[in-house]
Amino acid sequence: MSKPEPKVSAARNGASGRRTVSRANQIAAAKVFVTASKATGDPVPERIKALADSATKRSA
Repeated sequence: MSKPEPKVSAARNGASGRRTVSRANQIAAAKVFVTASKATGDPVPERIKALADSATKRSA
């Protein structure tokens, strides 16, 4: 039996083992998502809308 992979520390890896994304990257992704949703006419989830709005407020 080979040894299991060592677990990456939870703090570095986000609470549930998912990788954390920097705030700047989240906002950039939210902007892209909103733009794409406008093009396709899809509804935008509230928290993504809030992220994109926070970016526009900050840059203004």
